[in-house]
Amino acid sequence: MKKLLLILCVALSPLGTAAQVYHAGEDSAETAAVKHWEVSVGWIHSNQRVQDNAAISVLQNTQGITARGLYYPWRWLGVGLEGAWMEQKDFLGDNSYDDTRYGFISKWVLTPDTKPVAYLLLGTGMRTQKLKYLNLRQHTKDTWYAQGGLGVEVEIYGGWFVAAEALMMYHGKEIDAFLEQGKRWERILAIRGGVRF
Repeated sequence: MKKLLLILCVALSPLGTAAQVYHAGEDSAETAAVKHWEVSVGWIHSNQRVQDNAAISVLQNTQGITARGLYYPWRWLGVGLEGAWMEQKDFLGDNSYDDTRYGFISKWVLTPDTKPVAYLLLGTGMRTQKLKYLNLRQHTKDTWYAQGGLGVEVEIYGGWFVAAEALMMYHGKEIDAFLEQGKRWERILAIRGGVRF
C-alpha cells in the first residue's frame, strides 16, 4: 500500500516540474527559467487598397496598433490571441473608416538558440470594417481572414524584446455596394515590443 501511495504522489506532483526540459549546452538554472507567457504591443502599417466601383483608389496605406498574448507549451511554439485596430478619418470629405481584427495566432520559433531569433506566424480570425458616410450612414462588413508571415526578434534585457514582422493576409474583397478591397491579398509590416515571463 505504501508503494502505491508513493507512486500516486510522484504521478500527481506539480506539472511544472515536468515542463523542465534539458537542452544541450544549458545548465540547471537556464532549464528552470523557461518562460511560458508572452505579451506584446506594436504599430502596424498596411498597404491595403480600398477602391470604388470605378477602380479609383479611395484609401491606401493605413496604420494602427496591435496587441498579442501567447502561451508557450514548448519553447519552439507559442499559441494565443491577437488583435489589431486601424482607422482613417476624413477621406473623401467627412467620411471615416475603421478596421478591427481579432483572431488566433501561432508563433513557430525557427531558431530558438540564436540571436536574433527568427520565427514563422500563422493565424486566422474575423475582421470588421466600418464605414461612416458624412456621419449620417454607417455600413459594417464582417469577413474572415487568414495570415502568415515571418518575424525577427531581439531580447533586450530580462525577457523584454523588440521585433519586426512582415505578413501577408488573405480576406474578402467587397465592403459595401460602393467600396471594395482592391485585392484579396494585403501586405502588413509590424514593429512590436513585449515581455516574456
